[in-house]
Amino acid sequence: MASARRRKDCFTSFLFVLPLLTLFLVFFAYPIIYNIVISFYDWNGISVEKVFVGFANYKKLWADSVMQKTFRNFVIIAISTTVIQSALGLMLASFFHQKNKTFRII
Repeated sequence: MASARRRKDCFTSFLFVLPLLTLFLVFFAYPIIYNIVISFYDWNGISVEKVFVGFANYKKLWADSVMQKTFRNFVIIAISTTVIQSALGLMLASFFHQKNKTFRII
């Protein structure tokens, strides 16, 4: 009796999650996987014919000087914003944590 009830509850839970899972797969997982797959082809995006080139696209990408500069700028910005935001957050948390008579939130 308890096993049948548990199985029914599990199935009901799955039915509640099914619409979200379907939306996730259709609008998030499938496009990412498809983009990874077509990155291994030489294709202009319009024509029917695709030529498999393997990692040649990635070799060209990393050999391009503009891409190298873009990647370097991305790393610099990502690291600097992370450090600045962490430092500001810690300073503000320290400031608000002090037992101060003039400004006290909690």
